[in-house]
Amino acid sequence: MSVGYRISKPDAKPAVAFTVAAALDDHIQFHEGETVLRETMRPATPGQRAVYSCYWYEYEVCNGGHRQFFDNSTGILWDEAIAGFALVGAPKHGAILKAAVLLFPDGHPSKDRDVRAEQVSRIPNEQLETLDNRLYELSKEEELDRILGEYINSRPEQFFL
Repeated sequence: MSVGYRISKPDAKPAVAFTVAAALDDHIQFHEGETVLRETMRPATPGQRAVYSCYWYEYEVCNGGHRQFFDNSTGILWDEAIAGFALVGAPKHGAILKAAVLLFPDGHPSKDRDVRAEQVSRIPNEQLETLDNRLYELSKEEELDRILGEYINSRPEQFFL
């Protein structure tokens, strides 16, 4: 069996989600567009894809809101993050992202960053800020790092050598 993007198991359990996401950042490339993203994601396990995408979504939104997530290259991960939230057992996080996605034409943000930036520029700030606030509040009651950490630790074969 190929080891793909698996890493040595870290000693610090509280930071396991960050450790896994950071290690995947050395391999998965979302800055170069959809073709490169799919190619670099191919070796990742389903769990790795989920943790990586969900982690980036929350990081970007908590840093600058949904507008920042969709404006930046990370916005290409929106569908991976939705699937990821379902996989790791974070349906409330996924529901917020789904609500944001539905604000786009045909409920489908473009995979092309320039097109997606144009799409998001047409969404009223108030609508995105409402979703930003929902995620901030949810993060206080259901910490995503904990959810991802529990998922990772319950399926070590997907993440560790």
